[in-house]
This record gives sequence, C-alpha cells and structure tokens, in this order.
Amino acid sequence: SNLRSKLAQQQRIEQQLAREIDRIVEEEARKTAKSGSSGMVMTPEQKLAGSDFEQNRRRIPWPVERGLIIEKFGVHPHPVLNNVTVNNNGVTISTEQGSKARAVFQGEVSRVFGITGGNMAVILRHGQYLTVYSNLINVLVTKGEKVTIRQNLGTVYTDSNDGNKTLLKFQIWKESKKLNPEEWLVN
Repeated sequence: SNLRSKLAQQQRIEQQLAREIDRIVEEEARKTAKSGSSGMVMTPEQKLAGSDFEQNRRRIPWPVERGLIIEKFGVHPHPVLNNVTVNNNGVTISTEQGSKARAVFQGEVSRVFGITGGNMAVILRHGQYLTVYSNLINVLVTKGEKVTIRQNLGTVYTDSNDGNKTLLKFQIWKESKKLNPEEWLVN
C-alpha cells in the first residue's frame, strides 16, 4: 500500500506536468492559427533548425552524458505493481548523481517552468519540433535564449528519499504530436 500511495503521488505530478506541456503546445498552435499560417510560426533560422532536426533522426545525442532508459514511451504495465499501467509521453532516463541535462540540438528556449513537487522543466524549440527536459534543478537557461547542441540546461534532480535516484524525463514533440524519443536518439 505504501508503494501504491507513492505511485499515486508520482502519477499526480506526472499528470500535472503533462497538462502543462499540453497547454503550452496548444498555446503555440493558437498563436499560429491567429497568424493565419499553417503549422507553428517559425523564423527562417528556426525553419532551418527544424529541417536539420528531422534529418538527424536516430542521430541526435542523448540529453545526458551517461544514462539508461528505464521507462519507455507509451502505455505499458508497471514494472512492479500488477494491474497498473503507466503512460509515458517520452522516456525516463536514469543517470548519475550531479548529471546535467543537455540540449539534444540547437534551438531556442520556449519555456522554463516549475511543477509543485515535480521540480523544473525546460522546453526547447527546434523549428517544428519541441524537446522537453523535466525533473531539473538549478536551471541554467531562460526563455528566448538560443542554445547550442549539448549545452547544459540544468542539473537532473537526485531524490535522496528514494535511493538517490537521478531521473530525467525527456520528450520530443512535432507540433502537437508526441514522438518516441528512442526513434531519434543515437544508439
């Protein structure tokens, strides 16, 4: 029951984060609709970055220097609890304590925001694509800032109350469509 209670709390935080990310993506789409253009409004530089991002499928670097994917994209059974499913809009990467989240591609910081109980999240725009890095502390970037590939975005939070787990939640979106990050990251 203790494990179920902890899982329920984590799921509430994940759902709050997912709602906030969905809201931001929808807000970007509304701005586009107001301007009368199709797709998200992009500068020529962003269009170039977006094109390059797409061409680098299966070749973009990992969002941490070292890590292991411990939770995959999509809906799947919980690894411990029977009859419980998990829905992950990205992947969860276990990494070393003190690790920095890194930009997987050049782009622009679209948002930096916090979720109560869920630490900070950074959303980067790469043309039509968005990458989301959550469960961060000590964020090093601000909204509107241009970032380069492998630039440090912040420190991945280490949970001292849960065996010093250091987990980065990483997502990739194309406009408002969720994509499986494993299909983009270099093997």
